[in-house]
Amino acid sequence: MIIELTKENLQKFGFNNEAIERLIKWDNPKNETLFINETCYFASVDDNKIYTEIDGFRKYYLENGTISFPIDCPDLIDEYFNLLLNKYLITQKELLKTKFVEEDQKEDLIKKQIIAVKKEIKICKENISKFPYLDIYYKKESIYKVYLKILKNKLIEQPQQSEIIKVLEVKKELYNHIFKNNAFEVWQSMFDEFGINESSRTDVKFIFEEMRKDGFIHNTVNQNNFLDWISTTYNSLIIQKTSNHSRTKVRLQAYSRAKELYKK
Repeated sequence: MIIELTKENLQKFGFNNEAIERLIKWDNPKNETLFINETCYFASVDDNKIYTEIDGFRKYYLENGTISFPIDCPDLIDEYFNLLLNKYLITQKELLKTKFVEEDQKEDLIKKQIIAVKKEIKICKENISKFPYLDIYYKKESIYKVYLKILKNKLIEQPQQSEIIKVLEVKKELYNHIFKNNAFEVWQSMFDEFGINESSRTDVKFIFEEMRKDGFIHNTVNQNNFLDWISTTYNSLIIQKTSNHSRTKVRLQAYSRAKELYKK
């Protein structure tokens, strides 16, 4: 959302008096950013506008003189990568001259990004072990894992049309004794994002309950059946049964993203 930059609007969104005075009087004009309740408010003196929600995040992360990873707004990840790629290709074309090959440079950037994202995920895991009560590190890890999956997919060559049809035919039959209408894709997306292992009892319980409630898993499949299937399918991965799970915001957001990918 984009609205006019006025004193009343700045006050309504929660900007402090010092920032409001500076923005309204244009004393040493500059932009001001405010984060409240996971929403970004970006006040631009040059545009005389206040940008909120995804428009605010876009201004802050992608249009503020630098291109930064939108850790607070996963919906901007694709835009972020495209801007990063365009900037990288321009730089490399100038550097390499006649030796420049666009596809090679695109692959090079993707691989560099994968290395960088894996480092960020490692840092998140270290912080989670130190501060398990802070949700911020779980959130960051989850979003970086989404980006990592996007990057890995970009490295995969697109098959020919005939191959695509064959793949779709196979996928329709994938574990259909457990999942309905190839909803295995939803499970696998969550499995990858959460990094499911032996200690992921509550994550698996959450996924199972949500998918069965939404009709992605057959009603005849109970938790024991599901855990047995996991053990058989994932190299004897043993996950103990539990009745405990919570519908946290991080889990629900990850589940929502998995369902969106499934629809596509």
